[in-house]
Amino acid sequence: MNTVKHFFDGYADDFDALYGTRQSLFHKLLNPIFRASMRERFEKTILNCQPIEEKTVLDIGCGPGHYSLALAEQGARKVVGLDFAEAMIERAKAKASSLQTDRPVSVSR
Repeated sequence: MNTVKHFFDGYADDFDALYGTRQSLFHKLLNPIFRASMRERFEKTILNCQPIEEKTVLDIGCGPGHYSLALAEQGARKVVGLDFAEAMIERAKAKASSLQTDRPVSVSR
């Protein structure tokens, strides 16, 4: 397990970029082409969780928090994200702290 944890701790930046959140020119151009299926899966997942208002979400293996935060923004009553990689949790917490919602978002290891 330590090997897997170490991998995801080191992979956090690249994993976060897979969802098109990096704003570099390289990622702006290539992510829509090479990561289209990941974006489609994300969008369909969020859509199929509707209606999410007033529901509680447990996101196991939340990574950098893309799904957790999107569901919080959509109106989930409470969102809890869990991940065993500290670097992923750090990214998710940073994003959660800047989230513009009055809904509680908790991220932990």
